[in-house]
Amino acid sequence: QLPAWLPTRELSPQGLLGGAQRAWSSFSSRYLQVKRGSLAGVSVLLAGSCLLTSCWQSQHTSKH
Repeated sequence: QLPAWLPTRELSPQGLLGGAQRAWSSFSSRYLQVKRGSLAGVSVLLAGSCLLTSCWQSQHTSKH
């Protein structure tokens, strides 16, 4: 499907910039400008930070 879809896109600098702006707008409205918060979003953020912290600490302590 991609080879058939690609020629229909505008590949000029303005077209690429417009595509990037549309992608950012879609991402931002979907993930950054959440209308209502939920426990799931907070728990994912907390779990991710715990995972990153434990990975960093295990790498840091294994060198000593």
